[in-house]
Amino acid sequence: MRILDRSVYVGPSLYAHFPVIRLELDLGDLEAWSTGRLGSGFVDALAEALPGLAEHGCSYREPGGFFRRMREDEGTWLGHVLEHVAIELQNIAGEEVTFGKTRSAGITDLRHGTITKGGHEHVALPSGMKCYALAATLGARRSLLNERLIGDGLVPLDSALGRHGKAPHTLHFPKDRQWIGYGMGHLELLNRPEVYSQLHTWMQDPG
Repeated sequence: MRILDRSVYVGPSLYAHFPVIRLELDLGDLEAWSTGRLGSGFVDALAEALPGLAEHGCSYREPGGFFRRMREDEGTWLGHVLEHVAIELQNIAGEEVTFGKTRSAGITDLRHGTITKGGHEHVALPSGMKCYALAATLGARRSLLNERLIGDGLVPLDSALGRHGKAPHTLHFPKDRQWIGYGMGHLELLNRPEVYSQLHTWMQDPG
């Protein structure tokens, strides 16, 4: 795991109306490991190292909720674990911190303009094959804020569409093979009628 970027916001920002610390992480191979996959040994060791985590309610909003999240079903992901660890370390240091939010920066391959495992070598989209990109944003209409900052609640729009700040690393989906759903979240791409309508339109295109 590597910390790629760290920002401190001392006043209102895009992320909160109060001071926050924002970390951008690369989890590497750990991105594929949930607490359920790591097993009870990991959770037990974390509980021993930071017993104050037992007071974190997480989405259950009651003491023990975070540990329940880590143990039930497939568990939770390590970015979420780091969020709670960071909160607890600040509490130990004497700061009263309760807020935390973890968001995916997107699929690593697309975000860095790669389609190979590991994401270190740029590979263009395959030639001689039609490539399409579906994306979503929670914003109700087209705007810079909705498209560049909000995203679909899980994946930023630039990541979903293979856009990169450096042109050589951009995945060049043709404009007519890109589609953005407004006012919808990431998982809604699975069941919204307009998404299937667009897929049907593309499938009927003989070109």
